[in-house]
Amino acid sequence: MLWKNMTKLFRNSFDLAFNLAFLAIETESLEPLQKLREMIVEKEVDANAWVDEITLLGKVAEAGDQELVSLMLGLVDDVNFRKVERVVTPLMDAAGGQSIEIVRLLIDYGSDPNIVREGTFALECAAQAGRDDIFEFLLPLTHQDFHKSAKRIMDSIKEKSSREPLNKDTLELFELLRRSDVSKIKIVKAISKGANVNAYDDSDCTILMRACDRCSADIIQVLLKAGADPNLGQPIFRAFSYNKYYVLDVTKTLVHSGANVNTAYHDGVCPLMIASHYNTGFRIKAFKVGYDLCDFLISSGANLNQTTQDGCTSLMFAARSGDIQIVKLLIEKGANVNLRDNKGMSVLDYAKTSFYVKESGDTNLIQFLESIY
Repeated sequence: MLWKNMTKLFRNSFDLAFNLAFLAIETESLEPLQKLREMIVEKEVDANAWVDEITLLGKVAEAGDQELVSLMLGLVDDVNFRKVERVVTPLMDAAGGQSIEIVRLLIDYGSDPNIVREGTFALECAAQAGRDDIFEFLLPLTHQDFHKSAKRIMDSIKEKSSREPLNKDTLELFELLRRSDVSKIKIVKAISKGANVNAYDDSDCTILMRACDRCSADIIQVLLKAGADPNLGQPIFRAFSYNKYYVLDVTKTLVHSGANVNTAYHDGVCPLMIASHYNTGFRIKAFKVGYDLCDFLISSGANLNQTTQDGCTSLMFAARSGDIQIVKLLIEKGANVNLRDNKGMSVLDYAKTSFYVKESGDTNLIQFLESIY
């Protein structure tokens, strides 16, 4: 057996223990953990062992050995490893693993599902692994502030698993959108042959997202008329990624066809936030597109006080960019200037830390905000 040969490869019991756990995960077999169990019983390796961002208990939990997890839980000092804040908790590993029973066991032993490590938490780990049963078990135990982002991930995973393979005509349509000589006529022809206008490619981009890369409102309009979903894959964000001179036209085309102006990434960032700092730094005077984008999104129903997971608002994004015109627009339209983010920072604090304000010496934004506080 491979795991038996590993005992000769690793002189250090610490290294051997972790490699046995990894082998169990990779092979989806508990057999390599037989040796690890012996090592723990004989105290050749500490159940509290950790390296980099991982714990030995977490990897055993992910592998799915409930009996060994139970043994190790009786030996660890703290199931949450609070003294080592950079490690992923065993519960996070288990949430993305094979056994809901191990997740239940860890919770019974005091595992905290609301601990955030390395930018993630247990419910999100379950979502990323597509573990519906573990997700539903952890959901009521997890703070509501974490629900929205985790549900987005779970919905995305489910949607991906339901996708059909791309047919020849759809592949041809994707290829057309990559070419410099693409035209409306060629797009219409590909669609008429049976291309799926709501398909995803291997890079997780939809047809409409690829069309946004082309910065062509005309081509986007053709796809929308053919049934392309303006919300599938959140193409409105893609519109912001390319040529500034076309972003407003492309955004208007999407929104007028039903794109959700309040859609958000998993971290809560929404279109208005991106538009609010679109003219970042010394480009403020060169482009007016950020202001026009904000004005359009607000008139289309954008939530002025929507927040990210960190509690940031569009007004804070605008203040950080140093764009006084967008700051004034947002406040005029009803943005709450008194909100603070999760760290207690105000809009004024964001303005004071703006790179543009610091480097340019332009204090007009700070003076304006101080006058209304």
